[in-house]
Amino acid sequence: MIFYEFEVKPDWDKRNKMLMRVAGDITFDHIVSIIVNDIGLDSGHLYEFTVVKDGTTRKQQLERGSKIITDGSDIPTPRISEYHDLPELEKAAIRIEKETHFAFEPLNAIKWKKDMKMWLLYDFGDMNYFIITCNNVLDESYPENVLIEKHFKKYDHDEYLE
Repeated sequence: MIFYEFEVKPDWDKRNKMLMRVAGDITFDHIVSIIVNDIGLDSGHLYEFTVVKDGTTRKQQLERGSKIITDGSDIPTPRISEYHDLPELEKAAIRIEKETHFAFEPLNAIKWKKDMKMWLLYDFGDMNYFIITCNNVLDESYPENVLIEKHFKKYDHDEYLE
């Protein structure tokens, strides 16, 4: 099985980082859960991944990169009571499926290479950016699908308001 070693750094505190080894069949949605839980952010927000192509600043990298996921658990499943007829309900269900499908794809849906980078924007209100760097691609077997080698220093909301 393929494993990836990633370094994850929050853009607001580049000295803080997480090092992890994850199996290629782990989903993008699972990666978000791991990052958010480890750093201590509120879960359940929208997120977006962008593969970095070039550019020197974050803004340039995001503009020139390839957006691969816009998703999150805040996208509701349509409730039949909110729609007056079946075609409206079906349209809502199709829209949600299109917006969320890639989140449940495995990481190996992308051909990862050493030093490849990706931005994670988590929570479109707070705009929490993380830069994720692939440090290594391993074709080996490990007993666990997710191994965190170095944890984040926990997020302290009050510390970042100053």
